[in-house]
Amino acid sequence: MAKKKDLFKSLNQGVLKQNKKIIKTEGIKENITILPEFLNLIPPLKTEEFQSLEENILQHGCRDALLVWEKGNEYLLVDGHNRYKICTKHGLDFNVKLLHFEDNEEVKNYMINNQLSRRNLTPEQQSYLRGLRYVNEKSQGQRTDLTSGQNDLKLETADKLAQEFKVSPKTIKRDAQYASGLQKIGEVNQELKDGILKGDVKVKKSDIQALSRVEKIEAIQDENEISKLIKKEKPVSASSNPTGLALEKAKKKIISLTEKLGDKSDNLKITANLETELKKLRKLLEEKL
Repeated sequence: MAKKKDLFKSLNQGVLKQNKKIIKTEGIKENITILPEFLNLIPPLKTEEFQSLEENILQHGCRDALLVWEKGNEYLLVDGHNRYKICTKHGLDFNVKLLHFEDNEEVKNYMINNQLSRRNLTPEQQSYLRGLRYVNEKSQGQRTDLTSGQNDLKLETADKLAQEFKVSPKTIKRDAQYASGLQKIGEVNQELKDGILKGDVKVKKSDIQALSRVEKIEAIQDENEISKLIKKEKPVSASSNPTGLALEKAKKKIISLTEKLGDKSDNLKITANLETELKKLRKLLEEKL
């Protein structure tokens, strides 16, 4: 009799545990939050790709679980934004899988890597995501004061990603410019950014890379305004910058004097001239600061 009671108790506990799990899962589904910071990170599907996914889900259901980050009392969608949109539109059920992350940056890296593992990306989308990887990894742990060590880190990041994606380090850095330019477009016109990444809007890649160097963008109505913004940004030449020109001359003079040093009778004179030029350089640098 005691064994039957223990079995009955065990079964009840199992059912109760399962019910709690179902209740929690349903609660998660009803409280999923779409964070624009995450949504706008991933390349959007083309119209025909979205329609194909929608038809597949309507016919076979949503077979892959949506990935959700349980951040305190929030349930933030990490992967499955298109599936979530389709399922909520048609009232279809879906499964969720909870993931753990330390912060938003870790989520972004996960999302970028997840997207890069997919095979249906266009060359532009691949470039954009590789660039985001570079920018994210370069900025992690970076201090505000630039040192030679940090410059080495930048180079190592480019080399590492170049090996991973089988491209050159220069390509990775150009990808970073492309991603930065697109992010700037997205800040003022998300629809235009999506259109470019989907291939619906045609813009030269070099123009978007150049846009990354534009300091501030107030607004972009359409793709035609991109070239106008680039033309406004005129690079400052040494001839138009007296301090910059003087610095270049001082540096060249110091290099020339240093090369003349050696076993020569006029070394004292050269050293005196060198000291004078170094003082000039110090003064110019102080003025620039």
